[in-house]
Amino acid sequence: EPVSFIGAIAELGWRERADRVTCLLTEHECEKQVETIFGQGGGGGLILLGMDDFTRVNSLNGKAFGDLVLRRFAQDVQGYLPPGGAVYRMEGDKFAVVLPGAAAEDLKELYGRIHAFSNRRRRIDGVPYFCTVSAGMVLLGRDGDTYDGLIRCADSALRASKRRGKNTCTLFTGDLICTELRVQRLVSQLQLDVVNGMEHFHLVYQPIARADGGGVAGAEAVLRWSCEELGAIFPGEFVPLLESSGLIIPVGYWVLE
Repeated sequence: EPVSFIGAIAELGWRERADRVTCLLTEHECEKQVETIFGQGGGGGLILLGMDDFTRVNSLNGKAFGDLVLRRFAQDVQGYLPPGGAVYRMEGDKFAVVLPGAAAEDLKELYGRIHAFSNRRRRIDGVPYFCTVSAGMVLLGRDGDTYDGLIRCADSALRASKRRGKNTCTLFTGDLICTELRVQRLVSQLQLDVVNGMEHFHLVYQPIARADGGGVAGAEAVLRWSCEELGAIFPGEFVPLLESSGLIIPVGYWVLE
């Protein structure tokens, strides 16, 4: 016969509604609000906020400190919300702000306030930290008529902000989808070409001339790459993709050899 029973009791309904770290409502509740706005024929905007390099905060000070930073950020954002606005905890270091009836300028103005306080060195329990915030912004109805479609667009705009150097915001446009698809095609082809022995890569050599007499003193090796589908791609486009995907290391060894 069992001697004892040990366990924990939790109210599962509330767990689904509220995030234990920030005490904000969760994505499920965000979805419900957006769908309610759609159902009532209303408009507004959504800002998807992503903390930049948040893993550095965890790495330097531990996850418990990182949770305090997330909680402080949630409180700060709540303090800047206009009447009717709400902020939700999404996955990881992401937050969503829903502003019923807001226009694009209202979204940009709110992000400007969040951007201002995030660009200051802050302290928790005497420990300093610095963490900027990027954002992707969408308008309900214009950029999507379902929650899933809206979040996909907001994610796309947030990724565009990260690619632009972080610590900025991007208002979603249809061109972002085309840009993302192009990036995905290029990265996929780069990976394939590296695996296939640096296929479609080649070097050209830019002569270095002497100022005293014009003789050739040496040459600069310049990397070139062409995509089967899109043709020759400028280094300014494909080199950052090599760096962000980690492919720059094998390509760099190949260039040196």
